Amino acid sequence: MQKVRRELPPAVRVWDPADASRAARCASDLKRPLLLLCPQESAAFGGIAWFRSLVERARQSGGAELLAGVETGQDGALAHEALQAGLDVVVFDGPSALSCRLQAIAQAQGACLLHEAPKALDLARASRPDEACRRFLAK
Repeated sequence: MQKVRRELPPAVRVWDPADASRAARCASDLKRPLLLLCPQESAAFGGIAWFRSLVERARQSGGAELLAGVETGQDGALAHEALQAGLDVVVFDGPSALSCRLQAIAQAQGACLLHEAPKALDLARASRPDEACRRFLAK
């Protein structure tokens, strides 16, 4: 697993493979690193392995430097699973005692545990996703 930088790249919330490919293409075209962020609902439904696979396919097809992150809310099991799967960023806003344990795991693996999600473009809400992604990443 690659080490996560202190400052994270721009984040794009992706719900499906089309979103991930679109975001990776935009990042590659603009030569920008990117954090693909999986919403909690999507991670709980599709699973961490599904999202990890989605990011790997986007990495292979897009050529961009991509980090994989997931929003887990207060679901400690989902956060732990994401860390075990080697995701770069986990957003967990659960109890502090559990957060401390997850932080230790994240640190040992070179991952980043956040208590709130970074500002992210949600491609599912964009009327023109390609345009929105390019504008967002060009900032």
